[in-house]
Amino acid sequence: MAFDITAFASYGEILLELYKTDFLANLANLTIYSLCMAIYVMIVWHYYRTLSKRDIFNPKIKYPGELGGTFLTNLRVGFDFFLKYFIIFPFISFFWFLVLSAFLLFLSKGQDVAQTLLMSMTVMAASRITAYYNEEASENVAKIIPLGLLGVFIVDQTRFSLAEALAKFTALPQFLHIILQYLSYVVLLEVVLRLVYSLVCFIQLDRELKE
Repeated sequence: MAFDITAFASYGEILLELYKTDFLANLANLTIYSLCMAIYVMIVWHYYRTLSKRDIFNPKIKYPGELGGTFLTNLRVGFDFFLKYFIIFPFISFFWFLVLSAFLLFLSKGQDVAQTLLMSMTVMAASRITAYYNEEASENVAKIIPLGLLGVFIVDQTRFSLAEALAKFTALPQFLHIILQYLSYVVLLEVVLRLVYSLVCFIQLDRELKE
């Protein structure tokens, strides 16, 4: 059987034409989706790595409740505690609260703004509580909803509505009081958790010294 070079060349031309069909458009879509997913995962990674740490700040810093030191040392410790947990921590909480809320607002279709804010702060509060129990458990809590939403979006893109998401964002100023209430709650929660943790550590240290 003779090899038909003409037929082979025609098949090659057909395959080349098929390969070139919507080439730039398809690769552009692939690039956009890949970059967006990579950026989303990187943000989620930083988000849950931050929230799941029991010691968000330097763990070597002392906290109120620990005994010892001069008056000036105790005063500095108290000032450090106030600065970190009443000034810096609220900004950190507010930033990640906005990030998580934005993800939920964009990717959760049919859920109202108040419910979205509630779920966002619930995840944050649960992450901070579990961080004082087990940091790995806290990681799972912090990342379960963002990564779960990504999975839902991959299999069902109809759940994403840009118009609905923009409408929710424009309605956010109406819920400013809820945002402030939730932020004050999570700050107070963190202070209580830190004080209780410091007290428990002090009691354990005192028992070890007596033994």
